[in-house]
Amino acid sequence: MLLNETAAAKDLVANVDSFYSDNWFFLRESTKLYYYLEDYESSRKQLGKILTQYPDYPPILIWFNAIYAQMDGKDAESRKFLSELHKRYNDESSGSPAWFIALHYCVLEDYDRALEWLEKSFDRHEVEMTWLREEPLLSPIRDNPRYIELYDKVGFSGIGLPIKAVSDYYSKK
Repeated sequence: MLLNETAAAKDLVANVDSFYSDNWFFLRESTKLYYYLEDYESSRKQLGKILTQYPDYPPILIWFNAIYAQMDGKDAESRKFLSELHKRYNDESSGSPAWFIALHYCVLEDYDRALEWLEKSFDRHEVEMTWLREEPLLSPIRDNPRYIELYDKVGFSGIGLPIKAVSDYYSKK
């Protein structure tokens, strides 16, 4: 619908925000969308709404806090959040902690560790593995044999190749 129309995508989300600013699912998805559109200020704003309105603190929110701390140069704080994700994984918590640890390592461009955690996510049958095909942060590893093996195990090989990067969908306009 909005292929290569970044500004229009941002406007669409902003225009409906007032209708759904108390909806956890909208806030979570708009946090992700703004992040992928590289509108980090809006993403942080949506994340802040979640954190102030809802007591639940699933791995996706811990991950966002970790990457934003990393972006701000707050390495100790980022490590604290990453440690919490590891704790959630070790406690076998729901919310796909291994998946978000993998994404964290993608942000850090530590792709070997990212693949290690994707494999753990697969082994735990984490629900976020359904995004293996489309997750933009995984684009740098799409040609890696370990990724391809996971892609086949999940069952995606019959439906074609994944997108390569966020830029395949959006351009900076």
